[in-house]
Amino acid sequence: MEINDTFWDHLEELRLILIRSLVVIALGVLGSLCFYQNIFQLLTLPLEPHYKQLVVLGPIDGIMTTIKTSFWIGLVGTSPFWVYQILKFVAPALNQKERSVLVPFLALSFLFLGFGFLFAFYVTIPLANQYLLAFNQEIGINLWSLSNYLDYTVILLLGHSLAFEISVVLLMLVHYGILKSELMKTMRPHMFVGAFVLSAILTPPDILTQILLAIPLICLYELAILYSRIRSK
Repeated sequence: MEINDTFWDHLEELRLILIRSLVVIALGVLGSLCFYQNIFQLLTLPLEPHYKQLVVLGPIDGIMTTIKTSFWIGLVGTSPFWVYQILKFVAPALNQKERSVLVPFLALSFLFLGFGFLFAFYVTIPLANQYLLAFNQEIGINLWSLSNYLDYTVILLLGHSLAFEISVVLLMLVHYGILKSELMKTMRPHMFVGAFVLSAILTPPDILTQILLAIPLICLYELAILYSRIRSK
């Protein structure tokens, strides 16, 4: 009876967490909708001075683009809240050592998410825009749609953030001695290939953006090897 009651108590707690998270995400999406013009101006900054050349191709294209972009901004923007709620729910099932890892892991996660976002915004997207504009100009007229450009930008931002997030897992494994530098050095060729495969999955199908994402992943892997050497001394 007590086990059954405990199960339903946990189920009710999970239900409340999901409801609170969905409400916060909905508020984040609504807030993004209220400031969609500012968001569009921010996301198109790497395209300056070509922003005014973006076109809207259909009667509802602008509305659908606004809703879709606002959803992703609202979801990612409220992630500190709903991720914290999920970890808070899971924490009682963890032992003391596992719980002690949560706070530094969460802090590093958001830090690296920010690094990935900034790297994409200030490095990958501007360079990719210049390359694609120049390449397309040789074969036709650059007539980019607002919808396609924002989809492309959001994919790169989220892809870079997720890739940098994977690096956090790597660093945590090194920090707690699960991965050693000797093993990581033998795995280096496989990791280099994996970095390009991951970049191909997380970016649009052009070689430049894939290379621009793979390079920092490889550098982070080398830093993890160096950190492992320092930890082993």
